[in-house]
Amino acid sequence: NGFHSFTGGMEETTVVVSEDYIPALEKAMKGEKRLDKTRNLSSITLRLPNSSSDVIGLYYFFFKHIASAGVPIKEIISTTNEATFIVHSNDVNAAFATINTIKKPL
Repeated sequence: NGFHSFTGGMEETTVVVSEDYIPALEKAMKGEKRLDKTRNLSSITLRLPNSSSDVIGLYYFFFKHIASAGVPIKEIISTTNEATFIVHSNDVNAAFATINTIKKPL
């Protein structure tokens, strides 16, 4: 099972895929202008309760603690009930440990 995410902004699109999908993505995107390509990334996905979109500062809470641990976040992907943090693979253990110590049971 591979990971994939496509996020469209006003001026650019971010595509995050598992290593297995890179050849197919590069073929499909041939001729497109690439701004960045980063490998050796890992993701941590949090499932959030349905009421999470009403919580003020929810993402700040996670950003603050992850930053305090010295872990740069490469990308954040969110839906109504999920938040995925993309970090360099060498930082994933520190990010996971930080999130695991601050999360509260749902």
